[in-house]
Amino acid sequence: MYTEFDHLDVPIGGEDCAIIRKMIVSPREFSFPVKDHQKLGKELDLLDFDLALVESGSKLYYLKNEAVMLEIALIN
Repeated sequence: MYTEFDHLDVPIGGEDCAIIRKMIVSPREFSFPVKDHQKLGKELDLLDFDLALVESGSKLYYLKNEAVMLEIALIN
């Protein structure tokens, strides 16, 4: 079994505990509501969080449809 260890400088806690050390560019402003990868994946029927939650009990996801083909193409 392989366990990934966090760097000692990584704060313990959620995203609200994150520390921004350096901004390379300023965040972009959009004229439309921005969606995260979870919303886009569900709307485009590319990700299945619900089935993965039932089967694994954690925050995993299953790739579906074109996302599977994209993953295979990226691996190859």
